[in-house]
Amino acid sequence: MVFAVVKCRWLTLAVLAVLIAGALPWSAAAQACTATTDPPGKPTNFTATVNEEGILLQWDAAAESDKVFKYDIYRKEETANVFTLFAYIQSVGLYELETNTYSSPPDLPTWVAVNKYDHVESGQTYDFVVVAVRMDNCGADQESEPSDAVTATFPEF
Repeated sequence: MVFAVVKCRWLTLAVLAVLIAGALPWSAAAQACTATTDPPGKPTNFTATVNEEGILLQWDAAAESDKVFKYDIYRKEETANVFTLFAYIQSVGLYELETNTYSSPPDLPTWVAVNKYDHVESGQTYDFVVVAVRMDNCGADQESEPSDAVTATFPEF
């Protein structure tokens, strides 16, 4: 017996296939869910402030920030082509799928302090972006457009 579940952003497909002695009978069930919510607005006024301890990344909350449950912070080295997930800030609120409401703390932080313990290299220049994330009515994450990128050189340590 083989059971596979594929979960996509807007579609959950479950396929059950039973293989019996040379015969290939199978049955499939599909459950579609169409997202009815828009992604959150992108975080704005993203800044990087460098001091002797590290880099302070700050931004203004995304539009409809009461529905944002997480901010993902991405970075890339100045010679790299791709941003990778560096850190995230997530609330501990509750999401109600049936009513498409998310109860999150009103003070979800909009800053991250980066220091020498965060897998950074002394004197290295990094680009950072931040993305707001909310959950849609299908239970999938919806990401905002990335903020404008900021560039900062990590201080010598």
